Amino acid sequence: MPRQETSSTLSVDVILVPAGLEHRAVAASIRMASPHGPTVAPIPIGRVAQRPHLERLIADGLFPPGSRILLMGLGGALVEDLPVGEALLIRDCGRQPEDMAVVWRACDAPLTATIARSAPGIRTGRLITADAVVCRRHDKKLLGRKTHADMVDMESFPVLDILSEAGHHVAILRVVSDDCDHDIPDLHGALSSGGTPQAFPLLLAFLKRPKAATRLIGGSLKALRALHLLARKLFTETPPAGHNRSMP
Repeated sequence: MPRQETSSTLSVDVILVPAGLEHRAVAASIRMASPHGPTVAPIPIGRVAQRPHLERLIADGLFPPGSRILLMGLGGALVEDLPVGEALLIRDCGRQPEDMAVVWRACDAPLTATIARSAPGIRTGRLITADAVVCRRHDKKLLGRKTHADMVDMESFPVLDILSEAGHHVAILRVVSDDCDHDIPDLHGALSSGGTPQAFPLLLAFLKRPKAATRLIGGSLKALRALHLLARKLFTETPPAGHNRSMP
């Protein structure tokens, strides 16, 4: 599938976003920003479901050879100075197999630098991919100290690993949906094996911790808004020099 050339401020072939509200927020931004913007494709939530899903996307021809791929979505802060709604451009991403050292993989440096130039002032940092939602503030801070990561998510490492090995250029951009100073509801069991939220277990988790649920919902809404605006900023087309879009 050949990429259509655009006059946007950032040249990317495919944007991958966790399915659900995150995908809808980014897809809506790209539709508003550019009629010829990159493809926005949903991926499952969680690490386990990534490999078979990405293999299907590769087999379906979604990624041209040497594609420039941007993974966008939400994540949890592991450090105190990373507030809800702030974006983090990832330099390198890691995963820690049980009782082993963290395995780190660098994001594509030229593509990451291009994104940084398109979003002046954006913070950069490290991301760790966990196998389950990190719910307790104590566990968030401990994970941050042990791994020296700034943020945690559940998808990025396998996406970076699999697609980089396939010869593509991958960058990662995440927005904080929950800080490291508060617990969130216990969401273990709220995701299916296929990486989709299960409504009833999710509702039960929220009912058990209503204050934490309210905080998480509020933070997620703020983060989704920031994600939406960031995607729109990055991919809004700029008219050629001397061109006036306004009607005479």
